[in-house]
Amino acid sequence: MSEELDLNAEGVKIQKLGGGEFEKFAQQVVKQLIDDNVAPTPNNYSIYFEKLLETKAMAFKKRVNEMMSFEKDDQNNKIANIEQDIKLTFSSIKQLVGTISMIYKNIVTIKTLIKNKTQDLKISNSSLAVQSVLKTLDNDINKLTVALDAQLNSIKQGYEEITTIYKRVDEQSEFDDKFGVFNKRYLLKSVKKDLDDINKYGYSVSLLFLRIKENLLESIQLQKDKTLLMRNAAKLLLKTSRRSDVVAHYGDGIFIMEMKHTDIVSAKKACERISDLFYNTTFFIDEKEINMDIEMSVCALKDGNLDEQFAKAINILSSTGKDSEYFAVVEDSE
Repeated sequence: MSEELDLNAEGVKIQKLGGGEFEKFAQQVVKQLIDDNVAPTPNNYSIYFEKLLETKAMAFKKRVNEMMSFEKDDQNNKIANIEQDIKLTFSSIKQLVGTISMIYKNIVTIKTLIKNKTQDLKISNSSLAVQSVLKTLDNDINKLTVALDAQLNSIKQGYEEITTIYKRVDEQSEFDDKFGVFNKRYLLKSVKKDLDDINKYGYSVSLLFLRIKENLLESIQLQKDKTLLMRNAAKLLLKTSRRSDVVAHYGDGIFIMEMKHTDIVSAKKACERISDLFYNTTFFIDEKEINMDIEMSVCALKDGNLDEQFAKAINILSSTGKDSEYFAVVEDSE
């Protein structure tokens, strides 16, 4: 097999696939789609591309991943980044408005103080010159206050408009910025779309549920440390997922990975791989090593009541863990 060297954008040498190796792999992907009676759409091709790549030798996977790493981010990642930018911008504006409001309050306090002192001087028969200066100062501050009132009202109106826009964005948000993955809204939208494909084409889709053991979280005192541990767990789950998978926070510390074109047999293997990854990764909180313990379950997505399917998978989570079965399979998925 012939190999070539090329330079990436940073001038680092990378290996190129030669000898038609990549072309042969692409043909294998198309053949597998046809053999499985799956329509060779761009989305399905992408999913099968990743699935088949997992079966290849490490050297080949490394070179292909190097090629893929230079591709542009997909649309979902772009949307997630935009949502994060909007939320950060709103947070900065909110802080700025708070600062302006505090400055205004301080000016009002100064104005009140000057009025009080002016009254004190009148009572004490102090110098008319001093009273005149204070009166002039009071008049100037009154003018400044009037101007500030108008400007503050303008700022309030602008802030209210921004708040309305932010609420609309938040209501339509598909990204959980707390954990760095998609949110429940996006997950359910994706699952419902996959249900249509299951009904129309008989595709296989599996759902993996993961949660950190409650007793482990309870042993951590600070909420910020609990959140950090859950965020690291989400990152690890995201790291082991395929690009076509959807990793989302369902709520209450439960993370779900939607695996497209994945039957229950392959989903079990994914559970084994993920549990090995979690239990062979070292987690720290304030330089103290954490003995990670997670719960996992998996089910095949089927047509029917989604709430019931999710409830079954969530209810059996507590029966799994490091000291028992690493994961459980919803019975009617086998």
